[in-house]
Amino acid sequence: QYAFASCDKLKSINLGKVVTIGDYAFQEAIALESIDLSSAETVGKYAFVDSNVLSNVILNPNGTDLAEGAFAYCEALKTVSNLNAAKNLGNYAFAYTALTEADLSAAETLGDYVFMKEELTPFKVTLGEAITSLGDNPFAMCKLEPFCKTEASEFNGTAMENKIYTYDVSESVKVIDGSLYCATANGLELIVYAGIEHSDIKVADGTVRITGYAFACSDAQMVTLPYTVASIGHKAFFGCKDLQMVVFTSYKAPILEEEFDPGYYYNIEALAD
Repeated sequence: QYAFASCDKLKSINLGKVVTIGDYAFQEAIALESIDLSSAETVGKYAFVDSNVLSNVILNPNGTDLAEGAFAYCEALKTVSNLNAAKNLGNYAFAYTALTEADLSAAETLGDYVFMKEELTPFKVTLGEAITSLGDNPFAMCKLEPFCKTEASEFNGTAMENKIYTYDVSESVKVIDGSLYCATANGLELIVYAGIEHSDIKVADGTVRITGYAFACSDAQMVTLPYTVASIGHKAFFGCKDLQMVVFTSYKAPILEEEFDPGYYYNIEALAD
């Protein structure tokens, strides 16, 4: 842990045989431009946080577990080789990086806000059948195309491709009307809205929770929530400039979740001055 933290002159290091990277091992290694982690099985919490010129990372082709914030705030990080083999990605693992796509074919779990952006950014996602668990919107502030799969068909002897917007990604992860849901013991959670409908969105029946940032900065205009919704996550509708109405069909009002943001305190203090 902290082995090379704040080594601000460190430009290169051979980690080709290293299996474990400890927590904060390269925190603020601000001269490190690329890193080969092709033998690493685990990368610890905030291992490379704030290494802000790091642009290229090679992960283990056999799979890597990435802990919370492993590459958070690596603002120049554009290329991550073998990301398609990574299995478990912790909260904020690639938050505030320059990545614009993620092949998560082998991913089993995604934590909260894994690929979160500072501002709305086009992003391409591929999910595989191994996925079992999703935290609060791993793609917060990522502008996603509706999730879909393509099925081949034939009509009058002509080969055709049909896009399917409702299907099971895995046993617990589902796409419904182009948006991503996860099944829990209590019911569905809406992970991220990426749907094909904008003017009259109906959240799927049986949904019990809207995750944090689920609709953030989307073009949603009207949203109807089923009576089963019991809670709405932090900033679920943040930045929805086109949103005109949210219809609650439940008898009891859902819990509105919140997270403490010290910025609120300082803003209030400034206003008071």
